[in-house]
Amino acid sequence: MKIFLSLLVAALIVGGVWFWANNGSLEEQVTEVENTPLTALEPDAGGQEDEISPMPTATPEAQGPISPPIARVQATPTPTPAPVFRTVNQLNSSGESGVVAITVDANGRAVVSFNVVGAPAGIGQPAYIYRGVCSSAQEVVYRLEPLINGSSSTTLDVSFNSLVNGEGSLAIIIHKSVEELEHRFACAQLR
Repeated sequence: MKIFLSLLVAALIVGGVWFWANNGSLEEQVTEVENTPLTALEPDAGGQEDEISPMPTATPEAQGPISPPIARVQATPTPTPAPVFRTVNQLNSSGESGVVAITVDANGRAVVSFNVVGAPAGIGQPAYIYRGVCSSAQEVVYRLEPLINGSSSTTLDVSFNSLVNGEGSLAIIIHKSVEELEHRFACAQLR
């Protein structure tokens, strides 16, 4: 068995030397391939591919002006502002309290979402953003989706930054019901 393996190794070495001697070095083979023009088969009158002719190549004049390389521009992502949370406090001994979150959507608009407890079950409660403070706000600035069982979410047509960081005081007020708008049940001071 040892003799067989020794003969096999010797045959591989001799075959490799013979192959290298007859075909040249790897560098010569690569250079030869790089300098060989591309060719295409052309069918003869009978539809048989039998003749090989070189493929046409463009001259420098035919190629036209060389365009500059395309620059890759990497966009810098805009950081998403952190959500703003405000405490919702009861008004007029309603027992309703919780939290309101102001977040930003993909278009930079403000989203106002409620999570309150103590809300009347199954009754739609109107909510508005007023100019002023909880105790005396009178002018409605934005209408929000009514709360049902203590929750709602409204996307406003105003930017997050304008709503949260704008000028003046804003209060978010939740009313008892559509029929009883005069009864304010809860409020969160936005700014």
